[in-house]
Amino acid sequence: MSARLVLAGLAFALASLLAPPTHAHPLSPSLLRLSCDRGTCDAVFRTTGDAPTLRLPPDCRVELLSSMRIEEAFERHELWHCAPSDASFALIPESSAPPLLVSFRAGPTGDTTLTLLDAAHPEHPLLLTPPNGLDLFVRWVLLGMEHLAIGADHVIVVVAFVMLIGLRKRLIVTLTAFTLGHSISLALAATGVVTLPSRLVETAIALSIVALALDLATSRATATAPPTERRWGPWLACAIGLVHGLGFAGALAELSLPSAHIAEALLGFNLGLELAQLTLVALLAILALATRALPTATRPRAALVVGWAIGILGATWTLERAFL
Repeated sequence: MSARLVLAGLAFALASLLAPPTHAHPLSPSLLRLSCDRGTCDAVFRTTGDAPTLRLPPDCRVELLSSMRIEEAFERHELWHCAPSDASFALIPESSAPPLLVSFRAGPTGDTTLTLLDAAHPEHPLLLTPPNGLDLFVRWVLLGMEHLAIGADHVIVVVAFVMLIGLRKRLIVTLTAFTLGHSISLALAATGVVTLPSRLVETAIALSIVALALDLATSRATATAPPTERRWGPWLACAIGLVHGLGFAGALAELSLPSAHIAEALLGFNLGLELAQLTLVALLAILALATRALPTATRPRAALVVGWAIGILGATWTLERAFL
């Protein structure tokens, strides 16, 4: 009993250190929705910290319409009055400032483009000519890869599948099924075919993580020696992917899909997600090789600690999203 208490304490400490924000699918720490038409741009900033500082073209005049705090987010609404010509604006990077995800639409009927501004790439063009389908496809591939990098719940699911299944061919099939489910529900929700309350969806995502953690904590799985009695097959992975896809659709709705290139955007996003998943699996494979240096008896205990940590995170998210 004392050994289990020690493991539980270590797992709780690990979960507390790694616990991300409550919402499972953040797109970026800060968001700017920008719609420009004939020299006037409607700009809406949303961030959990300070509003980003931008350097606009010299002929632009800023009109502040509103500034408010909505729950934990700060929102500022501005109008930019600029000369009706193509120009650019720049993010003024600060040491504590988060990156800025820009959703830009040229004209009232133009398609939406996405750009992430940071210290390395601070410039963004104010172009009135929308990009072609190939440009949008590449941008959405990058957004799909970013989603896995900043989506803690998604990373946890991939880690759990690797530990439960092991580094075998069935893992790739399972993860592809997870991505397929994610893609189907994301497409249905993003196009308005399916609409569910966000609280219900986020709670279901947390419960799926708890289910994976329970199986992981009660098994003796390692990345190189998975339990043969477990059968995390493609159908179950696809079902979990359906739930996670609904969670991301809410955040995606704030950016709006490009009306003329919906297929390219969704295909690019899911391709980027799959590429990022395979990259994560490759990194986990390297980590698995490193764990071979551990004593054989230590590996199941390490898997148990990871299972406890994932379970505590999932349970915490479930309580927060269901009742707070």
